[in-house]
Amino acid sequence: MLAKRAGYAILASAATLAATALALLLGAKTLPDWSFGYWQLYLFYTSFVGVFHLGWVDGAYLRWVSADGGPPQQGRLSRQLAVFAGFQMLIACVLVAAILASPGDADRRVVLLGAVASLVLSNLRGLVYAAFQAAARLREYARFSVADRAVFMASIVAVSVFRNGSFAAFVCADLLGISVGLTFALLRLRLASGPHVTGEPWSVVDVARDAKQSIRRGFPLMAANIAGMLTIGIVRWAIELEWGIATFGQVSFFMSIVNIVLGLLGPISLALLPSLARLEPAKLRELYPRVRALVAVLSISGLLLYFPGRLAVDAFFPTYSGQWVTLLVLFPVTIFSLRIVIFTNSFLKAMGREVQMLMINTVSVVVSGVLAYLSVAVVHSLMAAVASMLVAAAVRATLAEWVLGSALDISTWRTDAIELAAVAAFLASNLVLPPWVGLVAWVATIAGAVLVGGQRLRGLLRGAGVHSRWLGGGSEI
Repeated sequence: MLAKRAGYAILASAATLAATALALLLGAKTLPDWSFGYWQLYLFYTSFVGVFHLGWVDGAYLRWVSADGGPPQQGRLSRQLAVFAGFQMLIACVLVAAILASPGDADRRVVLLGAVASLVLSNLRGLVYAAFQAAARLREYARFSVADRAVFMASIVAVSVFRNGSFAAFVCADLLGISVGLTFALLRLRLASGPHVTGEPWSVVDVARDAKQSIRRGFPLMAANIAGMLTIGIVRWAIELEWGIATFGQVSFFMSIVNIVLGLLGPISLALLPSLARLEPAKLRELYPRVRALVAVLSISGLLLYFPGRLAVDAFFPTYSGQWVTLLVLFPVTIFSLRIVIFTNSFLKAMGREVQMLMINTVSVVVSGVLAYLSVAVVHSLMAAVASMLVAAAVRATLAEWVLGSALDISTWRTDAIELAAVAAFLASNLVLPPWVGLVAWVATIAGAVLVGGQRLRGLLRGAGVHSRWLGGGSEI
């Protein structure tokens, strides 16, 4: 059951991954540097639109996946979606008025207005998709995601063929894709109820009461997620302010390559969380070392993707080939981000530790802010700013696992030390060695680690099969 859910989640991820890769390829190839920078700025802004639902979406999802929860009946869900959409449009109207009244260049205004449109569509889509995910209807969720990104990809291909050269066309393509996926999902919800709507419709007061509960539950998680993105985002924002939109686009280009790697594996948490949420603390403690071992294998082995990534940049993006050190320094972010997304966040959410997640990410943002100030304002070094992203990601991941280990009464320092040593070895070897020699050295390092710890790792992963009977279940909308 878990493998099937993970398969659907990865299918949805694959569609997003393909769209991200295609947009990166076509954007970097067909858009001028400044225009590509504004396209990346739009993507950067839209990653933070979740703050405007105040945790409603996160709280609803957490309540629905809990043992005594579940998505509401059709009539109540429809009314909740209508009120939520009105709430988001009200916020959007206020933001649009502020944007139009503020001074600024036309291109940045287009970026901001596009981000506001994405705010309404993406947040509403998030609540609709949450209902399907919480009900373990990941096959339908995957279909909507595929349709969403397929329309986006077809649109940007058409734009690129005509050599439009404007980031605004890419923004419109993104909004069109989101609209299509959301429309299909809403139609599926309506058809699922048959000729009539099941469940007594809620009044606005009922929806407001339920929303209050969801926001109360989800606000710490939403704030934690936003703070987590700011861990790296605050440095990117400082780079844009100090070195301009073209340099921001260049750094974002390499960050997008890292995000492609994360996008392939991160959605495993969508399949993992509903199962973990139903486990008792003792079972979570027993499952911990097995999942941790798997994450360690995935993350350290994933650094091998740096080498084909560098070759692809050299072959297809000669403009960026001279900046390969930026990709090298950013790539190990995958180790720490995978640990957070797949592992610690899933366990902490299952244990109801959203407040601790917020504290972890808040500390990480403070560290990131200090590093951004030192690297940008004091040292005035772009490479130092890039390196500070890696340091901030490492601090966040290590702190999060320390909190999780304390909650489960399990020591985590050994695995943390191994991963930190692996990152140091990866950076050192590839800074001084040619790419192919660095590849051979890294493969040899992984092979040596498998020989040394392979027997223990096989035992841990084999034991995970014992727990498969715990991971299942689901509900219907």
